[in-house]
Amino acid sequence: MKRKIHARNVILQWLYAREDDPVRSLTEMINDPEVHFHWEGLTRDEVRRAFVYLSEESMVRGRIAVGGDVLLPSLTVRGINCVESGATVTDFVSRSQSGGNIYHTYLPNAQGVIVGEQQNFTQNNNAGVDPSEFVQLAGYLGQVSATLGLEDSERVELEQAAQDLHAAATSASPEPGSLRALTTRVLDGLANAAGTVAGQIALQMGQSALGSLG
Repeated sequence: MKRKIHARNVILQWLYAREDDPVRSLTEMINDPEVHFHWEGLTRDEVRRAFVYLSEESMVRGRIAVGGDVLLPSLTVRGINCVESGATVTDFVSRSQSGGNIYHTYLPNAQGVIVGEQQNFTQNNNAGVDPSEFVQLAGYLGQVSATLGLEDSERVELEQAAQDLHAAATSASPEPGSLRALTTRVLDGLANAAGTVAGQIALQMGQSALGSLG
């Protein structure tokens, strides 16, 4: 059990330390002499199982290849938050699961570029966060981003921020800190769109969403 817990924690910490230098495979971590449990290296199977757990908790993303290697592993916003909180994976997950009110969110026809083919969005979470305003904001931006009069680079950055916000808001346990940071990033991206009607609506939606966090 201790090796299993250690493997989960070390994957997050190791990937976080290499956030600016994308990792091609977790074999690199397995072969890293600094990665061990009481001076014994982690096995490929231990790392694979730990990665699957973290993926199910929406902390990492990547692809498991034939043979068990994990290709192109990276942290999600939730995984980054776990590392930066200083908590272990176990404590971070427990904290999320024992959060405040339980929210049952259903948004009919939450469609747009961000949501893609998904016509409805349903989520049950007990993280103490109502994600509906954030999902609606992300979906709205997906529909109107091309009408905001932004430069191409600004539009691409705004769309990426909206996609990240949508992913955070629709995760199993939305994190208030992530939603706040991503919504602020969206609002910053809307600075040059304030002169358009759609931009004003998006700004109001963003401010309202932030206000829901208290």
